[in-house]
Amino acid sequence: MVFQRVKLLLLAALATIMLIRGEGTLVEMPRRIDVVTNDAAKTPTGFLRFRSLTRKKEHGESSSHEVEVKGRTSSESSSSEESSTNSHQSTFSSDKSTTSGSASTSSESSSSTSDSTSDTKPSSSDDSSVDVSDSKDLDSNDSSDKSSSTEDESSDSDDSAESDSDESFEIGDSGDEDTSSEPKGCSILPGELIDPCNQPVFKNLVPNAVDPAFIYEFDENNKIAVEHCKSDSHVTGLVDENGNELTTTIYGYGAKGGVCTWPGMTFETQSGEPVYVTWENNLPIEPYILTSRDGVSVVDTSFHWAYSIEGYDTYSIDDNGVPVVPHLHGGHDDSEFDGNPEFFFSPNWEIRGPQWQQKEFVYDNSQPAATNWYHDHALGITRLNVYAGMAGFFLVRDDQDTGKPDNPLGLPVFPYEAAFAIQDRMFKADGSLFYPAFPGDPFYEGFIVEEGAELPEDQFPNGGATALAEFFGDVMLVNGVAWPKMDVEPRNYRLRLLNGCDSRFLIIRFYKVKMGETEVPTGENPLEFVVIASDQSLATEPRTMDMLLIEPGSRYDVVFNFKGHEDSRIIMLNIGPDEPFSGDIDDFDGGDAFVGEDPQEIHVPYEARNDSSFKTTRRIMAFDVVKCLDDSVADEFDASNIKFPIEQPDATRTRQVALFEGLDVFGRLQPLLGVIGPATDLNGNEILFPTSQPYQNAGTAGLPMEGTLEWHEETTENPKLDSTEIWELWNMSGDAHPIHIHLVYFEVLGRKEIKFDNCTTEEDMVCDPSDAFGDGTYLQNMITVESTGKFGSGFKVMNPTAGPDIETRPEYFENARKDVVTALPGQITTLKMTFDKPGRFVWHCHILSHEDHEMMRVLYVGDPSEETV
Repeated sequence: MVFQRVKLLLLAALATIMLIRGEGTLVEMPRRIDVVTNDAAKTPTGFLRFRSLTRKKEHGESSSHEVEVKGRTSSESSSSEESSTNSHQSTFSSDKSTTSGSASTSSESSSSTSDSTSDTKPSSSDDSSVDVSDSKDLDSNDSSDKSSSTEDESSDSDDSAESDSDESFEIGDSGDEDTSSEPKGCSILPGELIDPCNQPVFKNLVPNAVDPAFIYEFDENNKIAVEHCKSDSHVTGLVDENGNELTTTIYGYGAKGGVCTWPGMTFETQSGEPVYVTWENNLPIEPYILTSRDGVSVVDTSFHWAYSIEGYDTYSIDDNGVPVVPHLHGGHDDSEFDGNPEFFFSPNWEIRGPQWQQKEFVYDNSQPAATNWYHDHALGITRLNVYAGMAGFFLVRDDQDTGKPDNPLGLPVFPYEAAFAIQDRMFKADGSLFYPAFPGDPFYEGFIVEEGAELPEDQFPNGGATALAEFFGDVMLVNGVAWPKMDVEPRNYRLRLLNGCDSRFLIIRFYKVKMGETEVPTGENPLEFVVIASDQSLATEPRTMDMLLIEPGSRYDVVFNFKGHEDSRIIMLNIGPDEPFSGDIDDFDGGDAFVGEDPQEIHVPYEARNDSSFKTTRRIMAFDVVKCLDDSVADEFDASNIKFPIEQPDATRTRQVALFEGLDVFGRLQPLLGVIGPATDLNGNEILFPTSQPYQNAGTAGLPMEGTLEWHEETTENPKLDSTEIWELWNMSGDAHPIHIHLVYFEVLGRKEIKFDNCTTEEDMVCDPSDAFGDGTYLQNMITVESTGKFGSGFKVMNPTAGPDIETRPEYFENARKDVVTALPGQITTLKMTFDKPGRFVWHCHILSHEDHEMMRVLYVGDPSEETV
């Protein structure tokens, strides 16, 4: 069964008005939502629409659906509507001021390699070095001594090829188009946003996050102070229309007194050895750096966020600074150091969140070797703080994965080991970060106007700032550099890959092309690589693959052998879509669909915004095999050495949780988590909804908690300390969600299809119980109570019924200690995990735009009555 997203009307008009006004009474909701087809119908202003699970009749089918309630109609095209081109570039650059004892980064372009850079080329030197400290060179790709002569020999031919034709950004372009015309631009907002089609591609060297010069240095007691900081001079590699280098203002991390970088410098730690980090918020008290095209902050203060909590609602970023709290993603840490969203703190700790504990965080590293990462996790503003630059790697080594040449597994080590954070962004024409939040911005039309949301002028002046349901950028960055390259030897390299995007699922492939090429020709076959690890451990067994799904927040270690590819370029390609991921890879598989398909028709953003889609997000980075082999360093990688089984006790409880897409009080799409059936605590007692007035008005006061739930509501995930549980993730939405559970690692046991009741239709999963046949799953409408006491809308899952097992697709790699899993629409994803530390943690969708909009719930291990905060 294949699923796609559609929108369903949930409430009658009077109920809709009540929700938007937040009034204290409810009218009777319609018992059943009738679905009719009427292509000519239009959506009345202010009428809410909703996306829910839908079953496609045929694989890849697109159709137009319209929902009619009490004479009102709305149309929805499930195919891609308008398409919009955006491009982003960022670099691993930092404040160019030098600081004694800090690291140094170089994003130097090799002048001997003549790479295509589109029609606009920088007029400045190819050297675009980025200093992170004094004279140390962070870039591991300096080939001054070891480069082969191939680059020099190919320079003239590459230049010739570049001058003979206009660079095309179409993957699989046949070359039949007339390329003699003026440069083709693809800016979504010409003159206001960077044109990604006129930017350097595969020219700037990528910084390596495992370079020893980019590793934090602890003192003799394993302590360090790290600050949240601002830099006005991050270099992404972007250029203006005249080819001049641009700089970008960021919020990043840096050792106290050191340099501020994006990403933050890397922690390298040892398993079983605690480290002590004092996180200092030294961001200036000023307006937030992410602003609209008119310079207005994009922070959505209508959200349930740090400065909207009762007792904190008189604070503001302008007057009190940016709230932050770091989360060590993948860390096995005590609850007070987990980075709970309500543990936030303002500059100089002047304001401390309601769950705040202490200044020094202790990371005990009680786990095997892993690729973890740290990023901001402040309530309701995580997506923006991470977007501004707050993220970095945190590596754990052990006696097997030592990071040294004599490691027992024969793993490649620096300079043959690299860590790459892959992210997408948008930029203004001046190089500053751009984030959509106002009318006329990318995605606003689709997520606000076409969803029928109503944003009151007193809360949203000029229509914003409002959060949007998802974000997809048009510039791909690796370690803060746009479309970079790495010069490599013909040997095995270990590549630690992190998907640090907000919403984008990456599906990577590697392709071999001629030196200097920036596109993959039609018909090329992908190259194989070996996946050896994911998230929190090396694998139970490695696997040779040619395509790998990387969900937001997850990490995968791959070993790629560049031997046999001398004097060639290897392009890392993303064949994932510029839209919410449905799991149907065959629908947009740009790797296998090169022949006979137009990739621009395959890769389209969620809401079509003009006649062309993103042209630049398929390419991630390139590897130029131009260095001479250093045979003094052994290349002894043997995949058969990777065998690290996962052992957990038998489970004592199975828990059914659900993923939904509802609407908030303004009619905006709101993905949410929830439970199936009455929730019970660790002792098996039912957990009840509160009896306060909002719940009385919603009709749920005192009833057992079930269905769609918001962040602020009573904790329903309450396992016993040291217990092992099986969690079933029932995805009742139309999209895949990357689910992250703090504290634990889990085994992915498998997936099943959700069997639906015959009362449901292809377009409508909502049934009245009196209409149900009792042979499967269906949904019922319900009212959700927001933190303000106002109302949104969601669902309850009725008669949950599992169908047959679903075979895991070959591009998924899940045989390791995972902490992020792709929960696919219409499926039940089953996990097994052990909760071995007490206290307050969280679980959430790692699409950051979803997490900030309440798709996150508290996870409390042990007896909540013992909580002291």
